Amino acid sequence: MIDRAEPADDLPAVSPWEARVLAAANAYAEALAAYTPAGPDGVSPAFLTEHDLATNRIAAGRAAVLGSWDSLGAWASDGARSGASWLAAHTEQARPAAAAELHLARALRAMPLTAKHFADGTLGVAKVRLLAEAAREAAEPFTAQESFLTGEVQRLTVADAARFLTAWRARANPDGAQDRAAKQHDERSVHLSQTFGGMWRLDGELEPEAGEILRNELDRRCRLLYKAQKAEAAAAGERLAITPAQRRADALFELALQATAAGDDGGTINVPALTAIIDVDTLADPATQPTDVVGETEAGEPVLAETALRWACDCHHSRVVLGPDSVPVDLGRTARLPSPAQRRALAVRDRGCTFPGCDRPPGWTSAHHLVHWIRGGATDLWNQALLCVFHHHRVHEGGYGVERLADGELRFTRPDGSVLTVPKGRWNPAA
Repeated sequence: MIDRAEPADDLPAVSPWEARVLAAANAYAEALAAYTPAGPDGVSPAFLTEHDLATNRIAAGRAAVLGSWDSLGAWASDGARSGASWLAAHTEQARPAAAAELHLARALRAMPLTAKHFADGTLGVAKVRLLAEAAREAAEPFTAQESFLTGEVQRLTVADAARFLTAWRARANPDGAQDRAAKQHDERSVHLSQTFGGMWRLDGELEPEAGEILRNELDRRCRLLYKAQKAEAAAAGERLAITPAQRRADALFELALQATAAGDDGGTINVPALTAIIDVDTLADPATQPTDVVGETEAGEPVLAETALRWACDCHHSRVVLGPDSVPVDLGRTARLPSPAQRRALAVRDRGCTFPGCDRPPGWTSAHHLVHWIRGGATDLWNQALLCVFHHHRVHEGGYGVERLADGELRFTRPDGSVLTVPKGRWNPAA
């Protein structure tokens, strides 16, 4: 086993210039470490802007030093394969970070104006990296227009500078833009895997077009969710505790659920492809509590009674009779699913989620049995109401109640039994 090397005694002594740089750097670090808030507002905005200027200059100086060191190939005398390998072995940097620094340092040797603005602190590392990428992709146009490009980038935020330079690269080097698009297409990926805790982890990389479409749709749905959730929390006198990340997860789930509701041909009702093994007798038993485990998913996750009831509101239900050795001996038929005609009638009648104040359209909802069919409720229009994903969960696992009154209106109650006030109704042209 090879340990990371300690500072070697046989390394050449630092030069007087290097000693001054190190002394200044240590003094700077000690001054920052000794920071205490100067007043009730803490750090002043002027300090932050000036400090940013100073750190940009330090980063530029480091890039110049590393570029010179790397160009001399001094690392080879220690048997290292590259400057990045030497830095990873002798400093606190990981190899990818060291390689990125050296790559930038090399690029700056052909970018004199960028290097100048970097050195005087008016361009930071993030913008310099963006300019270096543009120079790599369109070297000759960049050299001719470096003064213009650095001037534009200086007055923009980093995000706007990235967009500006992307547009410039597409015009300056159309072939490069096509190559980049092809590379992005080849690198697209999505990974979905279940964790040991039962949750699902989603990550991946999308092409620019796909990413923007998905982001915009999630943002749109998140705004609608936020509006509904905020109104509901205000009506209940509660504080909205849902985080933006949780809301995006809800929006993505809604997006998938809406796609399954449309069916493969867009004209039929489909359902989420979820398999669960449920003990129906236990679920139907009046003594079963909402938090009792009544089965498990195909992946082995336990299913609570109230969750099973929510899933079964608007899904295909099949019977599988098992023999003594858990071998299937009889398969039942799909049963108790609202027919397409009933689903269309529900959409016309309810016009979307029926929970007070919710404006989710019919395509984003499930048909909820007011008296669950597993407990004797009929699959007819009187015993059903449309609920969106969020409010369906609220009605089952969240403790909210809903019942249909004699006049056909729905009455919703909070977990404490108080009745929810119904806001202004939704216009129904079919009424």
